Amino acid sequence: MIRIEITVAAAVYLSLSILLVIVLWIFYNCNKKEENPINDATHLEQCRYCAHVFFNYLDKEIVVCPLCKSYIETNTIARHP
Repeated sequence: MIRIEITVAAAVYLSLSILLVIVLWIFYNCNKKEENPINDATHLEQCRYCAHVFFNYLDKEIVVCPLCKSYIETNTIARHP
């Protein structure tokens, strides 16, 4: 029978657990094909009155600024060819 100390067994167990988490993290991040909405500038709008920048995910023609609550007309036709 192989004798092993408890500290060596704990170190091996923790090392293998950490290695498994790293491998799974790399696997899920490399296979991800979703678009990142933060890097997608097509949904960005800027208020003409207070210069607040916000996202317009619904692509509405008239949106409300979340900061000053003013109505803004967007140009959705020029943005989407």
